[in-house]
Amino acid sequence: MQRPWATTVQWLAILALAGGLAACSEDPAAITPPTTDADEVVDEIADDVTDDTAVPDTVADGDDVPDATDLDIEETLEEVAVDAAEVGPDAAGCQGPEDCTAKLTLKSCQAAACEEGVCKAVTMPGGCCDDAECDDQVDCTSDICDPATHKCGSEPIANCCSGKVTLLKTGFEAGGLEEFVVSDAATNGNVQWQATNFRAHSGKSALYLGNECRTYDNGMSGDEGCQPGAVGTAVSSQLTSKEYALPKEKSAHLHFWLYLDTEPPYVGTLPKGNCATPCGPSAACISVNGAPQCVPEKDVLSIQVVTADKSAAVFHSTSIGKTTGGNWRHVAVDLSEWAGQNVKLQWQFQTGTALKNGYEGVYLDDIVVETVCAEGTACNATTPCVDDDQACTIDACTTYANLDGAGFCFSDKKVGCCLGNSDCGDGNSCTVDTCVEGTCSHAPDATQPTCCKPEVLLYDDFDTGDLTTWSVKEANSNLAKWRIDPTGGVSGSDALFFGTEAMTGYADAQLVDDGPTGTICSGPVVLKSGTLFDLLTFDLQLVTEWSGQPATAYLNPPFAGQPKFDEFTVQVYYNGVFTQAWSSDTVYGTTEGEWVAVTVPLDAWAGKTVNICLKFDAGDPQTNDEGGVRIDNLVAKVACAKKSCYFDSQCAQMTCANQCGVPACTEAGCACVAKPGCCSSDADCDDANACTVDTCGMDTKCIHSPSNGEGCPG
Repeated sequence: MQRPWATTVQWLAILALAGGLAACSEDPAAITPPTTDADEVVDEIADDVTDDTAVPDTVADGDDVPDATDLDIEETLEEVAVDAAEVGPDAAGCQGPEDCTAKLTLKSCQAAACEEGVCKAVTMPGGCCDDAECDDQVDCTSDICDPATHKCGSEPIANCCSGKVTLLKTGFEAGGLEEFVVSDAATNGNVQWQATNFRAHSGKSALYLGNECRTYDNGMSGDEGCQPGAVGTAVSSQLTSKEYALPKEKSAHLHFWLYLDTEPPYVGTLPKGNCATPCGPSAACISVNGAPQCVPEKDVLSIQVVTADKSAAVFHSTSIGKTTGGNWRHVAVDLSEWAGQNVKLQWQFQTGTALKNGYEGVYLDDIVVETVCAEGTACNATTPCVDDDQACTIDACTTYANLDGAGFCFSDKKVGCCLGNSDCGDGNSCTVDTCVEGTCSHAPDATQPTCCKPEVLLYDDFDTGDLTTWSVKEANSNLAKWRIDPTGGVSGSDALFFGTEAMTGYADAQLVDDGPTGTICSGPVVLKSGTLFDLLTFDLQLVTEWSGQPATAYLNPPFAGQPKFDEFTVQVYYNGVFTQAWSSDTVYGTTEGEWVAVTVPLDAWAGKTVNICLKFDAGDPQTNDEGGVRIDNLVAKVACAKKSCYFDSQCAQMTCANQCGVPACTEAGCACVAKPGCCSSDADCDDANACTVDTCGMDTKCIHSPSNGEGCPG
């Protein structure tokens, strides 16, 4: 008998799983920075010129940071539901791993195991599923799990050497502030430092200063639909590290990655002044009412090195134009001046006013404080970085923000290039990031039900018997055209057919020079974008003049420059243009009268509204009395996974080292499979018969000759 409370928990878990899709739906490209209004700039400057007290210099220290330890029943139930899904309903009751193989969905790196009577998926012995399982305990290597072989490897880390002291290294992957303390002004409202997976330089997370509307305008809130208009207040916030004792005998530096989107500088927006005394690093010389004046810049990020008795500014975002231009930028600070001292590092952001705070804000990632011990890594304009012979690194000098032109060779990774999975973090918790042959791949994570929701975008099994939802885009024959075959479907039901009313072919004797052709298109289909795949699937039966011919004889067109014969294609119609998405070349022009399942990726049009079009072109007026093309069970859908191939022809460019290997599409992708009856050595021909001599012939065929051995027939 089932307990009533168990039913309640199960329903709550299901509801929890169904509610989280929005967490993965944010699109960085959807954020549009506000335009700069010269009148607002003048108003802002006027506030400064007339009222020196307009810019608060003090912030509230010691504000408590909420401790996110309260039990969230919905998250708890969701976690329970995910755990239950991983184990599976039939996972219990095993005696050994052989009882578990059919009960578990295993990755290629996993094996089935039975632990205390419960089936579990474990990493195969000697293998790995991710980089974390490959730690070789060597500080100066990057440990990599090869996603193809599931074997561990390692690569040397640039600028790493024995004796390096790392005082801080964080990428905020734990989802909190790590070892930093925040001091906010009382006016900050909903603008605060927080871990986010909306953007990240590496991994899944970064630290962000802003609000749920992806701005630092505290007059905007999610409860009000993130609409501008409400009057906000000035924002001032400090992010302070713990205290570090810098080694006395070693130089140290701070370096981190910055993504910055704030109000543009005054210079370039307003008339430039000619100030007799140079302005400070966070001020601009502007002509105000015809007179030059140093005016403090707004929305400035600065960094201070704080000791027991003083604070020294080492970076102002005005030095980089108050923006990183939509990219991540490596910022470095030389700390050798403070060798042997105890220091804290402090990031401070101040808007000064509530005007024009609708920009995205500040992101920090991969913050490192470490000593410098590698030789040959200092650089400047005349001493460039030496090529480190690593394919994925940029050997360019990263100049220190507090030194004039001097810097360090960090050998930063090239965007999109990778040595291991850890190089491929895209900041999206709903993707599986892998490195394949030096290129990053970000596939939807099908194991997370909140990240991708399967959905049908278009479905037609043609059983209505009409084509009112389809429209003809191209046709040259009144006899051979797209129509419904009432008994031509997979199970004898209706199907879409191109041909004559007799349903026996697609010949039209009235066409002398050309063969029949026709294109039919669906209504509008809105394809999805994000952490998912867009796929078109259908059942295809194709009988053409290519039927009965071996695949090796397929050459379409037979002669260069001539039209193709009997070709069926899937076309995507978008923005007035037809683009081919699939061709019957993939099945060598025929399915030999069998029904074949076809899958066509539509990811190239993700986020677009398109028409799905089907086209048949006989090419010439001869040999058109074949069976024709039939389509059934056509579906355009959102999928959380897709294969790298669906037909053997998609693997034709693959080369097999063994002469008995032939490229083929398998569940794991393109691979070399053995040709039936083929041999490359005598060992391949052993038939386990002691009375035969087994040899591999010159034609790679096995020869089994009678043996004169004892007990064998004479």
